Amino acid sequence: MKDYIITYTGGLISPAQTIVKAPNKTMARRLFIGEHIPNVKISSIVEKKEEVSMNRLYVAYGSNLNISQMALRCPDAKIYGTGVLNNWELLFRGSPTNSHATIKRHSGKAVPVLVWSISEADEQQLDRYEGFPVYYYKKDVMVNIDGKKKKAMVYIMNEQRRPGIPSARYVQTIRQGYIDNDLDLEFLEDALELNSIECR
Repeated sequence: MKDYIITYTGGLISPAQTIVKAPNKTMARRLFIGEHIPNVKISSIVEKKEEVSMNRLYVAYGSNLNISQMALRCPDAKIYGTGVLNNWELLFRGSPTNSHATIKRHSGKAVPVLVWSISEADEQQLDRYEGFPVYYYKKDVMVNIDGKKKKAMVYIMNEQRRPGIPSARYVQTIRQGYIDNDLDLEFLEDALELNSIECR
């Protein structure tokens, strides 16, 4: 028997987690469903030993700064700390009517970030949300955390994407992430101002 951590939504506290003992993931799912009301939805099932053994650092600079959003997208993720990507610039790219955050090398610029510790299952979820590898690709970068450099993974939008206007809801999700983590909103406002100029 193995311990499986099941993250789910739809209960009194949402999202929530529980541990189920079962021989495999399929049986863990069946046991969980048999004990819960139908409107409870499973977000992920992770073997407990996988959760601790396969973590890596992930750098968020856009909507995944938002703690509530990440709790739903990546229930295993834990905040590692806030940091800065030096010599990078925050931009918005995509299509003319729907763009998303990305970063680009730019000497002298900086991007405030939140560093997450994520599981393998979390990374698979992020790959789907970020449209990897078509929309975003992955790159290892050095992030400055409390004066020390750590290697972490970041998603960067494919460079052929053009400037476009992000939705108001998307921008508010990012803004709330800045507030959640006490990051300097001036960096976001500067990026939005540049975006408005690029889209004229």
